[in-house]
Amino acid sequence: MTSPITIVTPAGLVVLAGNPTLSSLAALAPGGVLIDDPGGGTLSVTIVAGNAAASLSASAAAGALVSANSNTLTIQGSAAEVNSALASLELTEPVGAGADDLLITASDPLALPAQGGMAVDVI
Repeated sequence: MTSPITIVTPAGLVVLAGNPTLSSLAALAPGGVLIDDPGGGTLSVTIVAGNAAASLSASAAAGALVSANSNTLTIQGSAAEVNSALASLELTEPVGAGADDLLITASDPLALPAQGGMAVDVI
């Protein structure tokens, strides 16, 4: 029997348009964006900003494979590698944006996939 992957996110976020933000999600309750994978396999996590003009980025310093394409970010690796990359997550919203939603999808061949999200209020 497989165990589900769990995605933990803050309830919401307020960001300043035109400035990179989220660069230390670890400070946001309940501990930033975290992925719990009891299956222990290689995780694939995709984050998509609903606003096509937004940009997402993260660091691959801990060994995760990070691929960014404008409003879409994909991170692959062990849970520790993925969570380390998520701790460096940056979101930049364009000037004039009012709100956005981040859709987070996590999958692992050994566990049930999961989806989560986070509302973003752009000021």
